[in-house]
Amino acid sequence: MVIRLAIAASIIALFVIIYALVDCLRTPPYSVRSISKPAWVLSILLLPLIGALLWFFLGRPRSGSEPEQYRAPGSSSRTSAPDDDAAFLRRIEWEREQQAKDAELKKRENELKKREGKKDDDGKPDDEDGSGPAPSGPTTDPRNN
Repeated sequence: MVIRLAIAASIIALFVIIYALVDCLRTPPYSVRSISKPAWVLSILLLPLIGALLWFFLGRPRSGSEPEQYRAPGSSSRTSAPDDDAAFLRRIEWEREQQAKDAELKKRENELKKREGKKDDDGKPDDEDGSGPAPSGPTTDPRNN
């Protein structure tokens, strides 16, 4: 009778240890409490039953908090206004700078198009060095003079 009880207790302890190890490995590193995740894995493996029980009481994320998939790393449980979030403000500033750069680029492109359009309408050659198309008037041959 005592032997059966010891075997049953050993099997239960083995399941507790395996469950604690799997639970520790599946928990995101930022939500582990007390010590780091690798330290918890080592404590469960080196101190089998004691490490597993310590994991359940001291290391496992608290129940009742918001679900892990909706919580950002390092975020607190209280909500804050967007203007209190430095990352949000940096992103807004970056977007505003990008919009200003895009507007300036479009403005310069439009100015360049206007300049090119005026050159073509004035009849000036397109080339900078003046080697455009030959004049179409009567020409005199220098050999005939």
